[in-house]
Amino acid sequence: MLRLLLLLVVTLLPSISLASQELLERGIAEYREERFEEAQESLAAAQQEQPLSSTAAYYLGLALKETGNPERAVANLKQSLKLDPPVTDAYPELIELLYQQNNLAEAEKFIAGAEKAGVRPARVSFLRGQVLAGTGDNQGATDAFVKARELDPALTQQVDFQLAQIYLKQGNREKAQESLESVISGDPSSDLAGFAREYQRRLTAAAPRNWHLFAGVNLQYDDNVVVKPSQDIPGLVLPGARDWSSSQNLRLLYDMPAKGPWLFTTQYSLYNNSYFKRDEYSQLSQGITLSPAYRLTSGTMLSLPVSFNYTLLRYEAYANQVAVKPTATFFFAEDHLGQASFGYTRRNYLQNTAAVENRDANGYAGQLGYIYIFAGEKGFFNLRYELSLEDAKGNNWSYLGNRLNADILLPITVKTNAIVALEGFWQNYSNAHSVYGLKRNDTTLTATITLSRQVVEGLFANLQYFHASDFSNIPLYEYDRNVYSAGVEVRF
Repeated sequence: MLRLLLLLVVTLLPSISLASQELLERGIAEYREERFEEAQESLAAAQQEQPLSSTAAYYLGLALKETGNPERAVANLKQSLKLDPPVTDAYPELIELLYQQNNLAEAEKFIAGAEKAGVRPARVSFLRGQVLAGTGDNQGATDAFVKARELDPALTQQVDFQLAQIYLKQGNREKAQESLESVISGDPSSDLAGFAREYQRRLTAAAPRNWHLFAGVNLQYDDNVVVKPSQDIPGLVLPGARDWSSSQNLRLLYDMPAKGPWLFTTQYSLYNNSYFKRDEYSQLSQGITLSPAYRLTSGTMLSLPVSFNYTLLRYEAYANQVAVKPTATFFFAEDHLGQASFGYTRRNYLQNTAAVENRDANGYAGQLGYIYIFAGEKGFFNLRYELSLEDAKGNNWSYLGNRLNADILLPITVKTNAIVALEGFWQNYSNAHSVYGLKRNDTTLTATITLSRQVVEGLFANLQYFHASDFSNIPLYEYDRNVYSAGVEVRF
């Protein structure tokens, strides 16, 4: 009986081996035909039949890379290098995946292995440049890129684009421009040339000055200064709601010259609005913002704005606020940007109120945004969504908020712009109101339309209309408001 079983196994072995080889060859053919999903299935089946096949592991790693499974792809490519015989062509594929996963230390180890094995030296040198740039070794990265270009002139355009990014990180705008020009002239119709033109536009559009000044004066008419409710409230008597005012604004901005990937901006702002009759609503607000930022090699910008604001009402201390808002801004296509942030705000009101009306609060907010730049960067569209939590001391002022903003800047003529801003803000208050006994729900809709016309270099004339409507289940908080203003602004 034992002899019969052995004979049966020996007889079947060639057919089993032949079937697994057919699976492997079919998987390789499907991969080469760019049928990656089918290739992955065939190669996975072949690997089960031949677990010690370095070829099966290699091609399965390639298929997994194409189908968006980088972790499994890395594991299989590593296995193809360990099995006998090792597939040394796996080195550059593996290094590229590790670089994309920001696993730079491990990528460097496999670069050393690839160089020792003499595998595709030009590509490996290019990958070394990317990895070194990611670790901040700009000089080492530059040397590796230059070597890659010398070994394979076909890499010239890609190398010049990488060098331009390094020069930008170092703050060398002139050399960055030269490299971008080389990218564009190498193959003007390529996608890489399109990206280079985009970088170039941003470089040439950037103002050479580090200091910027904006100052304006406006005459303003407000038809509801006191935020008078839309309905008459029994027992509530409010004086006249309409008034004229004069407002002034000042912004002083400083952009620190770039130090490699590091950026720093600081801003001081002042706003004053003086009503002619209702001076108890006159307001003066000052603020300062410090915003360090770091630019990643991918082009993503990470920033950490920290701001402080101090407000006077009737020119008496009214409120102060400290806020921090970590933000990431990134390009996901030409002229299309995404933005994500999380903010914390501490608000303190400096005037005495009843305990239930105490608006001192900790505020938390998460925001997602989309920005589209058009008309040669003279126009933009911005869409933002924010989820916020206001945790106030007073029972009447804690809420969960949802805010949606949309802004568009339209260049009407060479010297005239129109800006339209729309906002919806939905507030669901956490506690029953101390007077009305129900939880307050508000919907506030606002719209702002601004026309700006350049009169002469640095001087602009502005017209603006603002409307707000608040809809609330508590009539006291429902109102409509319109504000009209005209003024001039200088910008340097």
